[in-house]
Amino acid sequence: MKKQIALATLIYTALATLQPLSNFILIPVYTNYLSVEDYATFSILNNLSAFFAIISGLNIVNATMAFYTSFKDDKQGLNIYISNVMTFTLYFSIIFLILMLVLGDTFFKIIFKSPIPFYPSGFLCVFYGLIMNVSTGYLFFLKYEKMVWRYAIISVALFIINTISQYYFIAVLKMGSEGAWIARCLTAGMAILIVTFYHFKYFSFKLDYKKYIKPSLKYAVPMIPAAFLGWVTTYGDRFIIERFVNLRSLGIYSFLLTISSLTEMIYLAFGAALQPFIFDFYVEENKKKVHMLYRFFVMITVCFGSALVLIGSNMDIIIKKQVFLEAMPYLAVMTVGYAAAGVSYLFNLQIIYKQKSKYFLHQSAFILPFNIILNLILIQLMDVWGAVLATVLTKIVMAICSRHYAEKSIKINPGWSLLLPLGIFSLLTVIFLIAGLNGYIPFKISSVIQFLIIITLVFLGYKNEIRMISSQFMQKYKA
Repeated sequence: MKKQIALATLIYTALATLQPLSNFILIPVYTNYLSVEDYATFSILNNLSAFFAIISGLNIVNATMAFYTSFKDDKQGLNIYISNVMTFTLYFSIIFLILMLVLGDTFFKIIFKSPIPFYPSGFLCVFYGLIMNVSTGYLFFLKYEKMVWRYAIISVALFIINTISQYYFIAVLKMGSEGAWIARCLTAGMAILIVTFYHFKYFSFKLDYKKYIKPSLKYAVPMIPAAFLGWVTTYGDRFIIERFVNLRSLGIYSFLLTISSLTEMIYLAFGAALQPFIFDFYVEENKKKVHMLYRFFVMITVCFGSALVLIGSNMDIIIKKQVFLEAMPYLAVMTVGYAAAGVSYLFNLQIIYKQKSKYFLHQSAFILPFNIILNLILIQLMDVWGAVLATVLTKIVMAICSRHYAEKSIKINPGWSLLLPLGIFSLLTVIFLIAGLNGYIPFKISSVIQFLIIITLVFLGYKNEIRMISSQFMQKYKA
């Protein structure tokens, strides 16, 4: 049983990395076949599609987690419920798309300063954001029912379809960013066909609004404002750059985020693997082992962040357009910000464990205006550097806020020594950035030196943590 849990955890963790991995694999395609302005347009439309994903089906897909337990002992009812969620999302998407056919052009003229057309890429962006959630409810169902292998097969199949089709439309057919959106929409369509095939026995175009839809909407609709605030916090800086600077700067910044955000992928995956151990030690009130796990998590996040800077600084091997390489001086600084976000994730586990969800709302109420004001000021003053500094400062402040609310939830008191690896990483980043900008040492060489220093200091200072984690894994997942 323990081995099955361990295997399922590893599979879900690996599958969670597929989307960012696809974006990373396609970097040579995007950068070699799209201009920086086209890449900027594609990126900001991708951010906009995340907004339409929030309102898709009036957010009903996110009610499946809450309502799954209501049907846990009624498999027939659960399958019919999932079918209703899929069908309602499909109907809503069709109606909303018809509305956007009329209002889309006006909507784009309001939100964008640049001449970004609604047809065809804008429409495809809206289509993708809305329609992708038709299949999401069924995928949630597979996770809840612990149907690991079917979930994995569908996820990997869609990953392959998405990656190969984007390459084909962009690189072979030379369709630019429009080709990328056609490929994504085809992938979303394939997802619907696949889940419909698996769920065909229960799929119906009829809705039982009173029994299934109305209670779900009552739960899901009030969550939309909070989700929208989260979307603004995450993507607002891109729209500010588009509005007050230009598409060229937006393209460079978006490319920078594609690379540096891989740090987030690492700490989320690693955090998912460590969470059961951390929660066990919360229950045992074993603060010493919690502290060791915390230090280990920060150490791994910083090591991977430093490795990412090393890889990113050598991207000229696969990227030929010099304009994209202008993002390299910002990479280490932005990675520090994502490493700080990893610390926030760690502290948020304490809030989740104590189920103090109101604390997340408190954080958002402060972080959102702070982030927007900082971006509005710094971007107009410093262009891309302004956006980078605003993002990094926001993530650092978020980490401080998370620690405050985490300690209000459950007293762990990890101590500021927890942040020593992040502090060393930040200090080295500043030193090598100044040296690089003044021409004393190339960023390629400084990234190697920084990585070697980080690895040496961290592994010399964290031997006990490494031994403890190895021992815990062996004990927990031992047959």
